[in-house]
Amino acid sequence: MVKFVREAFGSLDRGDQWRYVALAIARTVISAIDLVAVLLLGVGVERLASDGADNSAFILFLAGVAMLSRSLCTLAVSRMTFRFLAKAEITIGGQFTETIFSARQESLDQFRTQELAFALSQGTNSLTTRALGFSMIAIADGLAAIALVGVFTAIYPLEGALMITSMVAILLPIQRVVNKRVQHSASRWSAATISVLNEVHEFQASRREIFLNGASKSASKQLGVNRAESAQQASRFNFMLTVPRTVIELMTLLMTALLLWVAYVRQTPSEFLVFSAILMAITFRVAPLVMGVAGSVGVVTQSQGETVINRKLLRSVKDGAETCSTRDDWRESLPENQIPVVLRNVSYAFPDGVDAALRDVSLEVLPHEVCAIVGPSGAGKSTLLECITGLRKVSDGSVSLFGLRPEELRVEQPGAIGLVVQSPAMRSTSILNNVSYLVDGVPDRARVEQLLRQVGLESLLERESEGVDTLIGESHLQLSGGEKQRLGLARALYSDPRLLVLDEPTSALDGLSEENVFALLEHERLNRTIILVTHRRPPGFEFDRVFEVSDGKITASA
Repeated sequence: MVKFVREAFGSLDRGDQWRYVALAIARTVISAIDLVAVLLLGVGVERLASDGADNSAFILFLAGVAMLSRSLCTLAVSRMTFRFLAKAEITIGGQFTETIFSARQESLDQFRTQELAFALSQGTNSLTTRALGFSMIAIADGLAAIALVGVFTAIYPLEGALMITSMVAILLPIQRVVNKRVQHSASRWSAATISVLNEVHEFQASRREIFLNGASKSASKQLGVNRAESAQQASRFNFMLTVPRTVIELMTLLMTALLLWVAYVRQTPSEFLVFSAILMAITFRVAPLVMGVAGSVGVVTQSQGETVINRKLLRSVKDGAETCSTRDDWRESLPENQIPVVLRNVSYAFPDGVDAALRDVSLEVLPHEVCAIVGPSGAGKSTLLECITGLRKVSDGSVSLFGLRPEELRVEQPGAIGLVVQSPAMRSTSILNNVSYLVDGVPDRARVEQLLRQVGLESLLERESEGVDTLIGESHLQLSGGEKQRLGLARALYSDPRLLVLDEPTSALDGLSEENVFALLEHERLNRTIILVTHRRPPGFEFDRVFEVSDGKITASA
């Protein structure tokens, strides 16, 4: 748990780290004010009981002022803490999301779609931030509890030693067991929740088949298995979180009774009265502090268990990452006579694969060429495309784009590579934002409209009264597969890429629309180099080069 909190603290920038320390100190100071109030209360009661001194009322008044000050300071520091945690949540969530989005494909292959979605939502909701907040509370309350018990022990050594011994001997072992169970249950709960989300996604995709086959009861029953596991794990760790509080309450009751009995035997009636007042004041403050520490530790442990997918993702991304430094001359244009794409003896094997998906592949694509990669399903066409663009790191050999490695080109010239996938994802926003969101800055409406006309979506603009401001989504405009593909092409062209890469971009288009797309590619070759993956050659279009892929090798090149 300490390592988890240390990692969370390390994810903050230097300024936020100092703010965290300052807020922790502030909370500790508040606890110190509370300690002073308790001491003043004890001294006032002692004076009042022993000789009825005149200044006892003034001391009790000071105790009341200290308690009021403590409450006001707590309110102010709590507000500052929540603001700090909100800012840290944005920072940590942004760092996590950026790390995942910049990861190579093989680092993410082992995770299901819903695992990635669950981890990304946790990154933005930031369970790590929650751990930081509650660790701050645990530190402040722990220091205050230690100070209170220390003062009590200094006044009453025997009774203080008994208090410390009972806390260490009973509470710490129980808390250790509880933390282990809570972390395990939270991890199991996250896994079960992800399974439920994954099955919901799968059943939703096959909803029509379920309806037509009358299989709603069967599907619901299958989904209920993981739901039951999720509910069981949630109830288990919620129960475990209540155990420390119950133990502390019982321990406080028994410890108070024991200390009162020891003091009754050893002290005079007047001394016993003073001791009882001080003990009650100390217990009144120590018990909630210890409960706060136990509760905060439980929440931090729960967060550690729930972020198991996040940490597994980060380890995978870190293991597959390759350092790429930005050069100082990135603004200088690269010479146009450099060869856009060069592969030399490239091989690639999936992390869990035995046989190589690509073997000893070499090819060149010259400036302004339109080249095709063709071959049967499973031949390695898409994998070759991912290696060219840097989505996958080659196992052997080298890849060069305009004289740079793919990762260097991506850093030095963002948007230099445009990618059109077979099934482009659409966001629940306007057509304008769907086309332009990959490029920073205010969207260029005129350019978006021009691109939509170029890819053959002028009818979409004409029939929708709001034009490019038309919303896309389940409750808004529904696009066909062909419209999504053409919108994906417009999105790729919006960044004005030097290399345009397309993976089966016309699979959902009719013959006329396909001809229009290839006519556009013929025009776009004047401005960029184009590589296209297709399972068949379109009639009437001549590629500059055709690379035939079979069983992970280029078997022919024309």
